[in-house]
Amino acid sequence: MTVGLIGCGFLLALAAHFSQVRSAVECPLNLKLLCNEQTNCNECIRIHPCCHWCYDQQNFTGSRCNFIEELKQCDGQVEKNVESKLEIETDKDFTAIRKTSDVTRVIQIKPQGFKVVLRKDAPINFTFTYNAAKNYPLELYYLGDLSYSMRTHLETLKNLGDDLGKSLENLTLNYKLAYGSFLDKPALPFFYTDEKNMNNPCMSESQKCERGYLFRHRLNFTKNTGRFFDKVKNSQISANVDDLDGALEAISQILVCNKKFGWTENSRKLIVLSTDSLLHTAGDGLLAGAVKKNDDVCLIDYHGNYMDPLRYDYPSVGQIRRLLKDYKVNLIIAVTKDKIKFYEQMKTHILNDEVYVGELEENSANILKLVNTGFYNFMRQVQFSANTSHAPELDVKFFGNCDGFGHFNQTSACYNVEEETPVTFKVQITLKEFTSKKVEQIFIKEKNINEELTVNIEYAGCDCTCENYQARDILNCGPNGVLSCGSCLCSEGWTGPTCSEECSYNVTLCRNIKSANKLTCSGAGDCLCGKCECDFPHSGKFCEFYCPVDKRNRICSGHGTCFEGECTCDAAYSGKDCSCETGVENCKLTGRDYICNGHGACECNSCQCDEGFEGAYCEKNKEKNFFCDIYSDYVKEFKENGTSLFRRNNVEVLVEGLRETSNDGDGECSLVYFPGATRRCRIDYRYVSGQNNSIHLHVTSEECVMTNTATATFFALAAFMGVVLLGLIFIAFKKFQIYRMDQAEYKRFITEKKSVSEMNPLYKSPVSTFTNPMARSQ
Repeated sequence: MTVGLIGCGFLLALAAHFSQVRSAVECPLNLKLLCNEQTNCNECIRIHPCCHWCYDQQNFTGSRCNFIEELKQCDGQVEKNVESKLEIETDKDFTAIRKTSDVTRVIQIKPQGFKVVLRKDAPINFTFTYNAAKNYPLELYYLGDLSYSMRTHLETLKNLGDDLGKSLENLTLNYKLAYGSFLDKPALPFFYTDEKNMNNPCMSESQKCERGYLFRHRLNFTKNTGRFFDKVKNSQISANVDDLDGALEAISQILVCNKKFGWTENSRKLIVLSTDSLLHTAGDGLLAGAVKKNDDVCLIDYHGNYMDPLRYDYPSVGQIRRLLKDYKVNLIIAVTKDKIKFYEQMKTHILNDEVYVGELEENSANILKLVNTGFYNFMRQVQFSANTSHAPELDVKFFGNCDGFGHFNQTSACYNVEEETPVTFKVQITLKEFTSKKVEQIFIKEKNINEELTVNIEYAGCDCTCENYQARDILNCGPNGVLSCGSCLCSEGWTGPTCSEECSYNVTLCRNIKSANKLTCSGAGDCLCGKCECDFPHSGKFCEFYCPVDKRNRICSGHGTCFEGECTCDAAYSGKDCSCETGVENCKLTGRDYICNGHGACECNSCQCDEGFEGAYCEKNKEKNFFCDIYSDYVKEFKENGTSLFRRNNVEVLVEGLRETSNDGDGECSLVYFPGATRRCRIDYRYVSGQNNSIHLHVTSEECVMTNTATATFFALAAFMGVVLLGLIFIAFKKFQIYRMDQAEYKRFITEKKSVSEMNPLYKSPVSTFTNPMARSQ
């Protein structure tokens, strides 16, 4: 039977408020009128924690839904209401890993358990901290592609020797290794299936290699790196036909055979896939007649061989992602340059944070670097989730303080985590709808480690139980209702004390004859069974009142309860729509004694500055920022001497270097200082209130130039050197000219020398020569 709560539609909306958890519920007098209007127990306890229900039918004659002090004569038959509240159940301190036995007792999440009393639309907020332990165990499964094209890569792996162990020791002192290899399904069209090629797939290359297989697990997890390398050195290359391999099927078996291979619970888990090939995915197995889906069954025999590879299809990429998340394993893909684009797209569109893709150099020379980079990529990630599939009535939101400055953004993940550096998260749990369940339990888990935070939830203000109900005369609600705490809850279309009266659809009962507005339910609701069901955000018997809503469409800004169009605000809020916070914590910077720096008033937990002043704390005027004078010396000390932590009047001042989140902070400052006689530096930084009475100074930029004196000296020296240099150049040029002239003169001298007789012109030869004129020529 479906039981309708007549006229409770708007009552549910009235119950919507974002209440603060307090030690006692404050009950303003006008809420008593709101309580008195409720006609049954469920409506009573749902409307507000101040409303309690008397189910004594015989001795009590007043308003049965009332404040608890008004129900003293109810003879103990009271359905007491409770408010939302929170308490810590388990809170053990963080632990360090100093020896192997510490691993099973390591604590990286604090607290570990909460107990929550939760009312509908009254969220509960709590905070927990994650602290990544140093030397947390690492289990690395190396999955090698042993196809013929990867032969040089295998040789590199065989020769790594002690380098692998030393590299892993830099990551953690507690590590284990396992090893396996893959090729493809040993059938056409992936292998040549004639006997000769099956026995020696490398025959076409005139080489002898191992018979083809899909996946072979060669070594369980071990601390002995010597055993690992023995298995690697005994591995042989094989070959297949196409450029797509069965890596996904190998990965799925590594995951589902986790216990068989030696995976443990308390560890970071990595699979390193080294390949130069693409991937076969779901559907490709049809080519070899393998069409059955493997429903996460381990198919590895005693010898490490994959059984029946021609029955089961390849897994899909989505299935691999699910398995990686289920078994808390991350995948490092080391792939050659010609194939890396495919894997990067697969990561971007499907695998996301579960995979790191890196370029594998020729012959795997950088494989250790890729393992290190991939490890830190995953170690610096922390991501929490809560599985509420069994509790659809719950809404869970996460807020992370990833930068450590106290600013929480809505996110369940941080990507800048360092070992032994705490990161704080806030969780907001909301009951979205009323439920018949009394208790619930959810677990908040981190995606890479086997630790969880338990939240035990007790639902309040949903349905009455009236455990001590003793009716002298059992009320008969007939076939049209059910008995609940001394009154009948009627089915739709029925009304009356015993649900025996059919609903009257006379709309006259839903019109306020005393008002100028004679519309049914004031035009803001529907008339059901002679009562108004009001539209949001109207209220009242005739929907004649309009409740204030904020920009997010929340009645009383989610911080109060509306009655007759007016808000009754929770303790920490005020104002017509309860949007004004009554605290002053946002009007004072940590360590400052004056609200709004003495130059403004704190209104709604925000500074309204006097004329001439501005800033979150009224700390600025046209001439200066007064807070900068306080903190500049700390930043200067940080840059000159590296000191980052200071104490000032019981306040910790922490200076942070350049970081990505450069826009966070309450104010901006610039510091000009001279680290030497020749340099002038400007540093921009922001100040922000942190947790535990601390101030964070966040350096956002730094720029250094030469001083004017140094600049003048430099130019003077440059001018002097320029003159000297020009002089040297002039001298060199003149010397070159003289050299050219000397060369030309010498050349001319040689030429003239050839045309002059070598005989002394003053010498006269004693020999005379005469010619006979009578002689005839021959």
